[in-house]
Amino acid sequence: MAGPLALCRSVNGLAVRESFFVSFLGALGVSADQAFSAGFLFFVVTVAVALPGAAILAWEGLRTRPVPVLQTSAAKPPTRGQRRGRAGAAR
Repeated sequence: MAGPLALCRSVNGLAVRESFFVSFLGALGVSADQAFSAGFLFFVVTVAVALPGAAILAWEGLRTRPVPVLQTSAAKPPTRGQRRGRAGAAR
């Protein structure tokens, strides 16, 4: 099903999906009306299942999030002994 949808540009795959269902299911002996209805029902179920996710994304987008502030430190770079994990160790 991804092949026909990738070739043509349409609004959310409408009509392309249904024509695929008609051609594929028609080869299996299903009438064009039933195949079209199955394709459209597939679209409706997909949108209905995606709506809760859209609501969650909308809710998360409305909440204010604190913007993290990067703090720069003017600390000295580590000494040779500190890089090796022997901070303050005598040689």
